[in-house]
Amino acid sequence: MPCPDADLLLAPGQIRIRVLAAGLNFRDVLLALRMIPADPSAESVRQSAEGAGIVLEAGPGVTSVRPGDRVMGLLGGIGPVSVTDAKLVCPMPRGWSFAQAAAVPVTFLTAHQGLADLACLQPGESVLVHAAAGGVAWRPCSWPGIPEPTCSPRPAPASGRCCGTRACPMTA
Repeated sequence: MPCPDADLLLAPGQIRIRVLAAGLNFRDVLLALRMIPADPSAESVRQSAEGAGIVLEAGPGVTSVRPGDRVMGLLGGIGPVSVTDAKLVCPMPRGWSFAQAAAVPVTFLTAHQGLADLACLQPGESVLVHAAAGGVAWRPCSWPGIPEPTCSPRPAPASGRCCGTRACPMTA
């Protein structure tokens, strides 16, 4: 569903982005299957919340990004053009494709909420990430300040493979 605000005059703090990739999540599947009650005018039922693209225009007061910047973050919807708050995007890492950047925001934000906001994880503390096969569970494995993750001494039955960290006894 295209961003309904794509052609409106930008409000202070907003940016207009040419969307080059969008991340789809389980919520998007539920919306497509009409398993989530939909009010077409409600912002909460817009398809996809994450993506990557190029800033086309910056509204009044925006100094963090400028036209031509490659950004990733939370968007106002899928479509060729989207409008969002400039605080909801960040620069794309060098060397990343737009598809890679679009797949990151929601999983990292969900992991951050769980570790920082809910668990209040502090430097030096440990965390057990059980079955880190999905995006949200995998993200803490690359969290700043968390020691390198370790594997079980036996491979997971479903995959038969080790996670590949140097701390894993299977790689020794």
